[in-house]
Formats: sequence, structure tokens, C-alpha cells
Amino acid sequence: SGSPDSASRGLAGVGIALSPRAELALLEWIPIDSRLCAVRLNGTVRTRKDRDTRRCLFVVSAYSPTDCSSDDVKDEFYRKLSDLLRKAKRSDVVIVAGDFNAQIGKLSERERHLSGSYGVVAQRTDNGDRLL
Repeated sequence: SGSPDSASRGLAGVGIALSPRAELALLEWIPIDSRLCAVRLNGTVRTRKDRDTRRCLFVVSAYSPTDCSSDDVKDEFYRKLSDLLRKAKRSDVVIVAGDFNAQIGKLSERERHLSGSYGVVAQRTDNGDRLL
């Protein structure tokens, strides 16, 4: 995903590598720009021991601007990310992966639902706040 000119020179862009099996399940390719893209894959999720439910997998690939980027550039990235996530259906299983150039450190008890309880001790950066 990204500008064709830059991509042809190998300068910028994100993508998602699919196995042959995943490629057969590809329902939608959603390129946004050189920092964001997504795919929707047809699939199933085990909902009970003896039962599978049809669900799509919505996978986002992201490459966030660094902390030294301007607030305008970071705001634009996170606005586009939010818009992209709104394209996921309520029934989709959503996976967001990539390089967010962020440190979030240990989460407070109030924030645990956002990531889990196994963060490392680190100073939270502006990008970390934006990501959370």
C-alpha cells in the first residue's frame, strides 16, 4: 500500500503477506496509504468445543510516524487508523499489527483492558499515549 512511484523504487509502503491458503480466503484488500492497509479474510472461529462460527478476520498493517514527527502528521495517521478500524464489521475478529514507534510501559489497573499485564518498565512516549 502506498504511492505507486515510491513503491516501485522500494522507498515506502506497508503490506500483508498471505499464505496460499489465506490468499484463497481473501475477501477484501484495503490500501490506505504508505503507512496503513488492511485485509478481510473469510474464516471460522471455534466458539464451542463442538461448534465453529463463520467470522471474518480483519487484519491491519500499520507503520506509525516516529515520536519526533509533527503532531499534525501523527494526528493524521491516527485519524486514518480510526477510520480504517471503523470499516471492520462488528462480527469481525480484528488484529492490528505493525510498528507503532511507541513505548507504553506498564499499564495502570485502569488501562489493563487495553493490552494486558505484561508490559515492561519504560517511559511512556507521546506515541504510546496515542496508541492507547
